[in-house]
Amino acid sequence: MTTSKSELARLKAENARLTAELSKVSTAPRRSILRSIAATLLIVLGAVLAPIGVVTAWAGAELSDTERFVETLSPLAEDPEVQSYLGDQIAGAIEEALDPDSAVGTLLDFVVPAGDEVVPELIASQLQTVLADQVRAGIRLAVDEVATSDAFPTVWDGALRAVHSEFVVLMEGRGDGALTIRDDGELVLELRVLVDSLKPALVDAGFGLASAIPAVDKELVLAEIPGVTAARLAYSAVTTAGALIPWLSLALVAAGIAVSPRRSRAVAVAGGALVITAGALALGLNIGRGVLAQLLGTAMPAQVSQVIYDGITGVTHASAAALVLIGVFALAAGLIAGRSAGAARVRTAAAELFGSANRALVARRLVSARVPSVLRRSGWVFALVLIVIALVLFATVRPLTVSGVVITAVVAALASLVFAVLRGADAPAAEDSAAAPGKAPAESV
Repeated sequence: MTTSKSELARLKAENARLTAELSKVSTAPRRSILRSIAATLLIVLGAVLAPIGVVTAWAGAELSDTERFVETLSPLAEDPEVQSYLGDQIAGAIEEALDPDSAVGTLLDFVVPAGDEVVPELIASQLQTVLADQVRAGIRLAVDEVATSDAFPTVWDGALRAVHSEFVVLMEGRGDGALTIRDDGELVLELRVLVDSLKPALVDAGFGLASAIPAVDKELVLAEIPGVTAARLAYSAVTTAGALIPWLSLALVAAGIAVSPRRSRAVAVAGGALVITAGALALGLNIGRGVLAQLLGTAMPAQVSQVIYDGITGVTHASAAALVLIGVFALAAGLIAGRSAGAARVRTAAAELFGSANRALVARRLVSARVPSVLRRSGWVFALVLIVIALVLFATVRPLTVSGVVITAVVAALASLVFAVLRGADAPAAEDSAAAPGKAPAESV
């Protein structure tokens, strides 16, 4: 009887153990699926935020950093289309301020009194028209000469710097100046800033009347803003978002890769998603070029608007291309580290090559025989150093460029190659090894 009870207890214990093991086996696939779903959501969200981060970072820098703003628009001063357009606008403002007809008329009234029999009134009127036209032609000639001179970029940069500085002051509520927001919500630029900057150059170009140009009271309406408060809130929001969203995007993608049960596939998915979202941004920028020209209509020549648009969005376009390239690199890395037979062959061939190179170095006593074992134990340190360097570059290098990404990738690849050769890499423990008994491999990220 005692034996039966002990046997029964043993069987119950064995049954409980088997039940627990079966429970673990049955819940493993479910946990893997949940982790895959969470990883996918995090990666997709991070990839979607990446191009948004590029745009907000660019906008925040352009809005708040005067030197960055000047650097972006400075090349426009050397474009013939922009020079011609600006010349027309500046000449028009000067003509309006001088009023050649009135000025010449006043001069003729002084030289030729009314009712003068020597110079009939008809001749005086015709002479006034001719002289006024000559003044206009002189203004146009002088402005065109200045606009195409080597000194114009300096004048242009100075005007941009003055305007943007006042814009920042306006948005931060520290006063106003040439750039103001009216009560009706119009953002206006007083052309006196540009005209005052051009006066010395006009005098040097031979237009003596430039020194007599009175204060220009003409304004250009740049935009309509519903209210100063809303504009300042938007300014603050954009500058803040530009600083935070890129880091949030990076954190989400990193979290998705960390959560995923198959990290190589997660890296590949992140790369593919980044290629899609950044490619969409680049496509949108190209479409926007034509849309802007249509919206402006006759307000600005299409060629001029496209040149200005390209100058303003050039940095964003370059950053979008850089993100696409980063996505391609990530996709390739994820596929090489994956479970496919081709990826396994690539890793095996690389391991054999690195091992042969290491043995040759050790045999020639160029590398100590202790180095491989030390590096095998400290591989995580090398990976950590690369990650830290990447984060530092991400934080300090703005804007992202294709050349910057390529240089960083080449340096990282060379460093990894040197490390792998010194380490004498064995055949890598493939992520594609058979799933452990009782565990189902995760088929999604």
